Amino acid sequence: MDSASLNCLWMMELWKKFEEELCDEREYIRSLVHPVMFRRFYPATVRKIMAVLGEYMKVWLALDLDKIMEGILRNEEFYVTYGEYIGKQEIIGRLRPKVDLLKYIDKENLLEDDLKYRSFAKKRYRMKKIDEIDIENSKFGQCLFEPWTFGKTNLRNVIFDDCHFHLTKFEKTNLTGAIFVNCIFDTCRFHSVKADDENSRYPLLFMDCCFADSKFLNCDWMDVEFVDCEFACIKLTDCVMNDKALQEIGKAGANNDRNICKY
Repeated sequence: MDSASLNCLWMMELWKKFEEELCDEREYIRSLVHPVMFRRFYPATVRKIMAVLGEYMKVWLALDLDKIMEGILRNEEFYVTYGEYIGKQEIIGRLRPKVDLLKYIDKENLLEDDLKYRSFAKKRYRMKKIDEIDIENSKFGQCLFEPWTFGKTNLRNVIFDDCHFHLTKFEKTNLTGAIFVNCIFDTCRFHSVKADDENSRYPLLFMDCCFADSKFLNCDWMDVEFVDCEFACIKLTDCVMNDKALQEIGKAGANNDRNICKY
C-alpha cells in the first residue's frame, strides 16, 4: 500500500509559547520548582494535545474529505492517519467503496469493519429496522428515512448532513460523538439514546436542525448541544438535558410531560 507523510510542526506553535512561559524563571520560585522537574512530563503532555487535535481533525475530514479528494487518483481504500513518527497511527479519515446499506440488514456473519467509514448519499430508506449493526464513523448526506428504526445500532461519530427523518425511531442507539447538520426530524422518537461516554472527546451535536412533533424518552443528554435549532411540539419524558437546551425547547412551547424532565 502506498503512503505519504505530512509535517505537522505547524501545530506546535502554541506549544512553543506554552513551553517558554513554563520555563520562565519569573513564573516560578526556582527553589521550589525547577524546570528539570517538569520537563520529563513533556512527551505525555504533547501526546494528549495531539490526541485532542486529532479528534477535531477527524470531524473536519469526515465532513469534507470526499470533496478534498475529488478528482485525485487514489486507491479504493484511502486512509488518513495521525500520530508520532514511526509510532502508533490513528485513523482520522478514510474513504471506501460505496455499498448498499439495505443489503446488510439481517445479514449473517457481518464483519465488524464492513460498514465503518462508509458514505451514503441521496438514498431513501423506508419500512426497515436495522439492529445490532456497527456504522461507526460513516456519513449520510441528503438521505431520507421514512418510516425507519435504528435499534441498538452503533452510530458513534456518524455524520448526518442535510437528512430528513420522518416517523423515525432511535431506540437504545449509540449516538456518542454523532453530528447532525441541517437535518429535519418530523414525528420522530428518541428512546434511551446514548449521547456521551467517558471515552468520547465530544458529545452528540445538532446544528441548524428542525424538530417537530417528536418525543424524547429516558435520554441522558446533559452535554448534548443544540446550535441554532428549531423546536415545535416536543415531548420530554424522564430526560436529562442542560439548561440551555431546555430553554431553547421551552421557547417553542415544548410539552414537558408531568414536569419530570431533570435539570
